[in-house]
Amino acid sequence: MGDLAPRDTHDFSYYLISSDFKTLYKKGIREKAKGNCALGSCEKIDKWDKYPKLPLREETTEYLYYGREWFDKRKLFDHHTINKTNLQLVVYDNMLMMEAGVFGNTKDEVVEAKEFYQCKEINKFPF
Repeated sequence: MGDLAPRDTHDFSYYLISSDFKTLYKKGIREKAKGNCALGSCEKIDKWDKYPKLPLREETTEYLYYGREWFDKRKLFDHHTINKTNLQLVVYDNMLMMEAGVFGNTKDEVVEAKEFYQCKEINKFPF
């Protein structure tokens, strides 16, 4: 696949870590249009009560690794790396199954994505 076009939204994900650091929860997402908007705030907020919790899989002196396994036991699937000193999300890795014909592929493919985030601590969710 080629380069993706720049997004016209700012995307925010909201997480909660249990007090014992054993579980990471994804609580929701917020999309907000970049620039001025003619209709209201042009903002979409989704609360995710049913998103699977992510168990702590590994802990080092620097990082907490949360995640679930792929169905064929690959180590990378919905995997979040958190910096222990400031509790910021460092890397989000994910794999998903692209069925044949979705983006012109001729067979089912596993696609891996890795994203790096800039995070900040908040006291209240926007939902």
